[in-house]
Amino acid sequence: MGEKFLCDATCHRLAKWLRFLGIDTETTSEYRTYPLLRMAEKEGRILLSRNKAFLKIENPQVYVLRSDFIFEELKDVIEHFGIKNPLLFTRCIRCNSILERVKKEEVKGRVPYFTFKHFDEFKVCPHCNKIYWQGSHYELIKKRLMKEGIWEILF
Repeated sequence: MGEKFLCDATCHRLAKWLRFLGIDTETTSEYRTYPLLRMAEKEGRILLSRNKAFLKIENPQVYVLRSDFIFEELKDVIEHFGIKNPLLFTRCIRCNSILERVKKEEVKGRVPYFTFKHFDEFKVCPHCNKIYWQGSHYELIKKRLMKEGIWEILF
């Protein structure tokens, strides 16, 4: 799995879900066709977009999404690019940086008391300093992926 993606202004929610899966996915608010193509090419990324104008341009570095429903989009991308066994929760959902494990003591006072007391493993984004742990959101995301029929495609 070496694909790197660039989500344009039409599909920022998809980028968040790809990042949950640990897939290198940048976002941009750019919407103009040719600047997007140049950006994707320069960064070695596959451009993901809902913009039907890209259907007129034959370019293997562009993938036009066929749905407006986030989980159909996610499933489509996973199936089309053959994504298997992704490294879940290894990227920051805000900025796409790879998360780093930190000692529990390093997050004391930076997370809620209950969280600090009940969890031992934490990761931090080295770029934006967002702190992550495997709380209830982890299981909720897994359950949602199972409900949408995506989990069995991945694993």
